Amino acid sequence: MAGGGIYNQTGVNALFAINGNWLMGTGSTFNATAGTVQFSSDGNQSDFVNGTRQFFNILVDNNVNPGFSNTGPSAIPIKGDFTNNNNALVNSVNSTFIFNGTGNQIITTAVTNNNSTFGNFEISKPTGILSLQSNLNVSGNISLLIGTFDLNSFRCNRSTFGGTFLVSANTFLY
Repeated sequence: MAGGGIYNQTGVNALFAINGNWLMGTGSTFNATAGTVQFSSDGNQSDFVNGTRQFFNILVDNNVNPGFSNTGPSAIPIKGDFTNNNNALVNSVNSTFIFNGTGNQIITTAVTNNNSTFGNFEISKPTGILSLQSNLNVSGNISLLIGTFDLNSFRCNRSTFGGTFLVSANTFLY
């Protein structure tokens, strides 16, 4: 997207396929209120710092690294579900994934070993529940600012020692 452009994704079945690098110019806006952004090839040159973005559902294909952590600090706000099919995906603290939907959200990831699906992990949900459907590793800080986080029978771990785990008032961890 060139600088200053605005893209609104509104259809429930809308699919915005990224077959390369995510590059937004300063002043660009990507706003998804429904639909899915599917990353289907590596984003070796992706830049998630410039522009303003709000994702709804994110789908990462097998063996694909979208480049969320290429530059930093980058913010990846998500109002819907996050599905990662790349078992070797690693994100660093350059990226902060912010779950901010008002409905229920699900995280499913194929990541194995100590690889980190997310850099920093933040829940800022005024309503609804964020639920894990698989184990989750985070390389940075975990911040539960507002909302409900349901681990189900899964684990939310740090991939290395250190970092902070913040649970604010009126936040629930199950």
